[in-house]
Amino acid sequence: MRRWTAWLVMLAIAVPLVACGKRAPPDPPPGEKNTYPKFYPNPNEQP
Repeated sequence: MRRWTAWLVMLAIAVPLVACGKRAPPDPPPGEKNTYPKFYPNPNEQP
């Protein structure tokens, strides 16, 4: 019974850690301009 509990605890800890990885930088949808990274305040805006 202890062995099953140990495996279950390890699985419960490992699954969320594996799922939170970053795959790649964000890409815009096809046909849209890339707006990353944004700079604030926007240097193109006139006050």
